[in-house]
Amino acid sequence: MFYLYHIRKTGGRSIIHSFLALVASDPEVFYERLAKQPGNRLKKDGKIIVGWDVSTLKRGDFFFAFSHAPAHSFTLPRQAYTITCLRNPLARLMSYYNYLIDIKQAVAINPRHVHANMADLSWAHYDQMRFLREAPRRHLLNQLFMFSKQMKPKEAAASISKIGIILHTDRMGEDMNRLARLTKLPLKPLHFGATRTKREFSDEFLAEAERTLEPEINLMKRLRDRGLI
Repeated sequence: MFYLYHIRKTGGRSIIHSFLALVASDPEVFYERLAKQPGNRLKKDGKIIVGWDVSTLKRGDFFFAFSHAPAHSFTLPRQAYTITCLRNPLARLMSYYNYLIDIKQAVAINPRHVHANMADLSWAHYDQMRFLREAPRRHLLNQLFMFSKQMKPKEAAASISKIGIILHTDRMGEDMNRLARLTKLPLKPLHFGATRTKREFSDEFLAEAERTLEPEINLMKRLRDRGLI
């Protein structure tokens, strides 16, 4: 039983597809089918896959599951082997903004386009500075919020230290090979979910983003000091 705490724009989609490739010849087609299923649950070759729906994964009946739900919002079965992937906070934030632009453009092309993050779409209409100043902090600092409701670096570091394996975006291939060895599963590094938009960011944005992200930067320092990343 494996569970991924999926933080947006850290490489989680690639990890998900590596697991889906264990049961499907085309993991992207399987992923799209999963998104349309009631309860986001599919069974293939005796293995149950669950995505996004916390009420479904709370049942504890899955081979692999993932969601964006914060770790403090539900309890996993004790036997679940937990996984997450972290990223440089500034790089993740810039990728997240570009990602929202991707969604906005997809909806403009096809108004029926439905995405798990449609609620975030309003921020894609903001300019960079307004996005930074008005988007909810739990999204701007999502790596921190995922593991601390009060967004406290010390609390988040303690929570992350209990995770089975911590991957990092900058060494995804190497870390996926390490995950394969630890789990004894034939996982192969795959690459999915990269943003197409590549906006440039102003010096003003970068300076203010560094200040905004300071608690999450502090978290990463704590994790490095503990040898966790």
